[in-house]
Amino acid sequence: MEKSNQHLYAEHGGEVGMTAMSRQEEILQRHREGEGIKRIAREMALSRNTVREVVREGKPRKYQRRVEKERKIGPYEEWMRIRFYEVEGNASMLYQEARERGYSGG
Repeated sequence: MEKSNQHLYAEHGGEVGMTAMSRQEEILQRHREGEGIKRIAREMALSRNTVREVVREGKPRKYQRRVEKERKIGPYEEWMRIRFYEVEGNASMLYQEARERGYSGG
């Protein structure tokens, strides 16, 4: 964790490097003890929506990485890297050539 963010955890009695699971557990415990969402959010340096979402779930959620979507540029990426130097960084020319090859991105 960056040094600049360490104070955020220390302010609410947490530890540097707290896991997301333990932070969620702390939110739930504090809410069960009667603390309001706004106060929990402020003291833990979280958005109120984040605190509401954890409280609404009622139990800590395990983080799941999102499935990465295939990018439109994917099939053209290697060609673009090479061609970029050949056209001396002329993005307009590179874009036009990519469109001619079937690239449909913006």
